[in-house]
Amino acid sequence: MMHVIDVNTVDAFNRLGLLAVPSDATEQRKRLRHHARLKARQLLKSQPHDQPIKRIVVEGTPFVEIAKFARAEQVDLIVLGSYGGRSDNMEKIFFGATADKVVRTAGCAVLTVPPPSQRRRKDIVL
Repeated sequence: MMHVIDVNTVDAFNRLGLLAVPSDATEQRKRLRHHARLKARQLLKSQPHDQPIKRIVVEGTPFVEIAKFARAEQVDLIVLGSYGGRSDNMEKIFFGATADKVVRTAGCAVLTVPPPSQRRRKDIVL
């Protein structure tokens, strides 16, 4: 299970003064890493699984880090959301940008999962 802290977005928000003052950037990244690890742990506790799952948190450009990891670990399948959770306005601009780039660069099969509101109400098993 991998989470990538998008450093380009964090840096852009910092330049705009939306997240932190420059002197607080190191502490901010520590907090983001801690929050990502905590949320991953909570998610894994909430979902039953038989196999051990490794949690990985990295900083970088999401599609680059995902593709790099997939190649290094010889991953057969990547599963990721087709939507990154941006605000309503940003959603229209960036919808699926990371998923699209992962599909194009990963070098393995990629399964994208739409947000809950776009999923069908009744699951069909083939």
